[in-house]
Amino acid sequence: MSVSYFLNLVWRWLNWVFLCLMNLPAESRRRFDEQRGSSSSRGYNYRWQKARDSYLRSHPLCVRCNEQGRIEAASVVDHIQPHKGDQSLFWDQANWQALCKTCHDSYKKRLELSGQVRGCTTDGLPIDPKHHWNRKTTHSMACSPTATRPAEGA
Repeated sequence: MSVSYFLNLVWRWLNWVFLCLMNLPAESRRRFDEQRGSSSSRGYNYRWQKARDSYLRSHPLCVRCNEQGRIEAASVVDHIQPHKGDQSLFWDQANWQALCKTCHDSYKKRLELSGQVRGCTTDGLPIDPKHHWNRKTTHSMACSPTATRPAEGA
């Protein structure tokens, strides 16, 4: 068996593996889309389009970009708490926020998958309210030189 024949076999095998790996996400996505149904069956119909347009007119800027000191036009109305088919939560405007497409597609996806908010304010503080820098603990007060300590034996 010649070296060129062997290399050709390896090359064809690698191409096959690569094509299989490239098509796997598309197949997974297709199955996921079939399971969750169409957008109109999930409530994103003409009524939603009208409500969405009205909300974006009254909330034209991206909330997340604004928190970071940037000005970006909002193009997506996002449900802060995922409604998961609950129609009362779906239509509750207190559960809506205006986001730009970039924030919705990256930040919101990461938040829903990991439960963490990444990023900082213009002051350099983490945006995530659950971040340990944003928690108020008694430990930080106990380590403070001005903190009063309880009397011994108390």
